[in-house]
Amino acid sequence: MYINKLTEFDYWLDSVLRKKLPSGTVAVNFNLYDNVDDEWSVELVATDEFDEEDEDWACCEVFTTRGNPFGIKHDGTWEDVQKIFEYNVSNYLKNGKFAHKLRNYQAVGIGFVDRNITILYKKD
Repeated sequence: MYINKLTEFDYWLDSVLRKKLPSGTVAVNFNLYDNVDDEWSVELVATDEFDEEDEDWACCEVFTTRGNPFGIKHDGTWEDVQKIFEYNVSNYLKNGKFAHKLRNYQAVGIGFVDRNITILYKKD
């Protein structure tokens, strides 16, 4: 299942990217969280470091939407939820209103905060 509220996810991401991220931003990660009762959320984190060999780059936050995450309700595994969000972020990278802003950074990653990061986009 993919987010039925795809346009809501796009609107949420548009509202974040409409504003300028801090000038020191070099990469973006989408942190995924397992809340309770089949509720899941995602936050966008802008970082001032990127190192494909060291996933701690995602901890070097200069901006976060932690106070305004995007949430869904889904009865499934964390792997299912990661695939849902990977699909939607990848789609946004291709078709989103502010996709060009994301593609200006060195990389865009996604992953649960206690697991590995998947790189969805890396600038050549």
